Amino acid sequence: RKGLGKLMMKMLELIMLKADMVKIMLTCFKHNEAASKFFKTCLRYEVDETSPYDTVYEQFDYEILSRYNPKRKPVEDEENVPAAAAPQNQSCKKSACCN
Repeated sequence: RKGLGKLMMKMLELIMLKADMVKIMLTCFKHNEAASKFFKTCLRYEVDETSPYDTVYEQFDYEILSRYNPKRKPVEDEENVPAAAAPQNQSCKKSACCN
């Protein structure tokens, strides 16, 4: 792996900042564990509130991930997150996905 995916996503994040967008959204297949780990662990994307969730009647093979623009993230989200639940990127430092 040469880091091309990470470079491209970082470029999109810079565009998001420059264009003052609220967030970046993407769709990821649940069965693609490598991609899911890359986006969630290395790039710190989270499951978006618009992502469908599995029920007894309906199963989805994808999820919608997003990352907010730190300058535009709603203040109420930050107030409701306890300090112990803050995202930590320690496991990613040992992972090959971020190199």
